[in-house]
Amino acid sequence: MSQANPEGLTSWKGIADHLGVNVRTAQRWEEERGLPVRRLGGQRGRVVASTDELDAWKRATSHKPSWWNNLRIVRMWALSVTLPVAVALTVAFLWLLALPQAGTPASFLLVGADLIVTDHKGRRLWRRTLASRPDASAYLPANHRNRVWFGKLGREETSSVLFGLQPESALGGRPALQCYSQTGSLRWEFQPGRRARFQDTEYPLQYRLRAFRVLSSPVGDGRTWIAVNSVHVSQPASQVAVLDHEGNILHEYWHAGVMEAMETEDLDRDGFPEILLAGGDHPSRQAAVVVLDTRRMLGGATRPPEAVVDLSAMGPGSAGAVVVFPRTSLNRKFEQSHRARSVRVVDAWIMVQVSEQAADPDPYLLYTLDRGLQVVNVEVSVSLLNRYGDLKGAGLLEDELAPASLEKLRRGVRVLRY
Repeated sequence: MSQANPEGLTSWKGIADHLGVNVRTAQRWEEERGLPVRRLGGQRGRVVASTDELDAWKRATSHKPSWWNNLRIVRMWALSVTLPVAVALTVAFLWLLALPQAGTPASFLLVGADLIVTDHKGRRLWRRTLASRPDASAYLPANHRNRVWFGKLGREETSSVLFGLQPESALGGRPALQCYSQTGSLRWEFQPGRRARFQDTEYPLQYRLRAFRVLSSPVGDGRTWIAVNSVHVSQPASQVAVLDHEGNILHEYWHAGVMEAMETEDLDRDGFPEILLAGGDHPSRQAAVVVLDTRRMLGGATRPPEAVVDLSAMGPGSAGAVVVFPRTSLNRKFEQSHRARSVRVVDAWIMVQVSEQAADPDPYLLYTLDRGLQVVNVEVSVSLLNRYGDLKGAGLLEDELAPASLEKLRRGVRVLRY
């Protein structure tokens, strides 16, 4: 071994002599085993090495196996170890992203057959593939209140999601009210309807879920009930089912007619909400609003229908009241029937929109009722006034909606109480 140079060795010959090997071996050790040699910038081929660093390197590598000191082998070994670890970490990260995230459900999005639920900041909480592809037209923003609900059912500590599944096609599956947990697991499912009969014909289980509402249990146990309104796709038969917070049917009522809209309100302010249905009364072919007491509703419509649902085991119906609205001269001449399109409770008043003709824009009358179901006012939409004017000008209609006509309509509203 050559004598140590305090300023370092400045040639491959000196480095090789210090290590007791030839120049080629010293250069190979630099490449494969990390020999501590520094190259002098700007001077091609010039190197420098500290004898202290060379001695320390030699002591550190003398007890390692030969393969350990080969940088190529070490690099290959490190790659073989780190690559699977990196892949595993990537898979774990993606798996964590797919897991439901902590948060409170506040909104939803439909992508094909997938239901995506997000929190109030738009962050995705979970995603589930539904059994049937939903009908996109049933989930327009204006209809969200009838299709989805977020909150706590009764005394639950975490939030639930109620989702009204309306399939894209009647052949694609039955509609259902589904209850999901906060993390996206399906807790229960309610499928509406029964088999409807008309004379000697039995119709299949094809219903549309129109709306649902969550209301406080009137028995005062701190839990919640859910009212679900559905209609048959081809027959004038409507079902209202009241469920408990676990999806079990508590009460059920049927009406002979298409009930298009539903609201819940404590009309008599006794602490128990009533159900208000708006639609058509099939026997009379008139617009109607049905008022149901959630504590006592059961059975089928009290008034005998032309198309009936087989409810022989349930007994007679128990509607609290049925409000029937008269038909205008325009409706009687050009339409077979008319319907109440919506019902709203605003302060002390019940607002009922009655469509008089299938047209766009909708020609309607707006009836205002008090909480005792007495009519206090009737308003005419501009579209209905225009429609009367056009038909009268064309000689197709003789009268018009004068104040006397509106007063006659107001007096023609009937309230049937049961």
